[in-house]
Amino acid sequence: MNEFDCVSEYCRKRDEIVLSDPEFKLFSPQSTPIFYSVFYDSYNRYILALNHEIKMLRRHIRSLRAWTEVEQSHLDDLEGTVWGCILSDYVEPTVRSAIDLPKEIKDKIYQATWKLSIIAQSGAEGAMSIEEIAEKNTSNYKLFEAHGMKSPELDCLRECLDALHGKEHIGANLLEKLHGEKHHDILSPIHMGYPYVRVKKDASSGMIVVHHAEDRLDWHSLIPTIDAQRVLAQKAYVAFHDYAEKLISSGLHFG
Repeated sequence: MNEFDCVSEYCRKRDEIVLSDPEFKLFSPQSTPIFYSVFYDSYNRYILALNHEIKMLRRHIRSLRAWTEVEQSHLDDLEGTVWGCILSDYVEPTVRSAIDLPKEIKDKIYQATWKLSIIAQSGAEGAMSIEEIAEKNTSNYKLFEAHGMKSPELDCLRECLDALHGKEHIGANLLEKLHGEKHHDILSPIHMGYPYVRVKKDASSGMIVVHHAEDRLDWHSLIPTIDAQRVLAQKAYVAFHDYAEKLISSGLHFG
């Protein structure tokens, strides 16, 4: 097995993989009426960013599944330098990006919702106040709750966002933990192990027990979790679009 053959096989497999919702469609940016340009330009900026991140998340799932299939077809070659290069150059960057994307999508939607709500109500003057508001309260969730327009669409969006990368959901909680390790502690790689020590007290004897091991990120087991979060991210994305439509139908402020 050489790297070129491995990558060629990956490309063939990636292009054959179909996700659970192959007909899923992204929303297009909207034309900008001159009197409401601030709102529509802001909406288009967020919808384009979300489109990109959802496309990347969908692509990452297909890529990781393809690499799993390539791995299974070359089990005798996994100790060689070629597979080590594949893990380092192709698989690990994809895994690390996929871990973050659900949370990044959630944060963007929270931020877009409260900002668009203010602009819808106050136009250009509202847009000018956004930076000052953000400086006083850095929690996008609190700003979402404070400025979101009460409606069934907002309630639906809130439920979708609570599920997406939410700590009460097992899969989301795992990605939240890995996201935190990546940015604030140590996220183990997939192609080698880091020393890991676990210290705990035995409940019956009271003795302190120390376990030593090597910690390696199991990327195979993460694929179903990331894929489940992809589906939730898409639901939140659709709910965000529906909320933006509600803002528009309720009447926008000039500016």
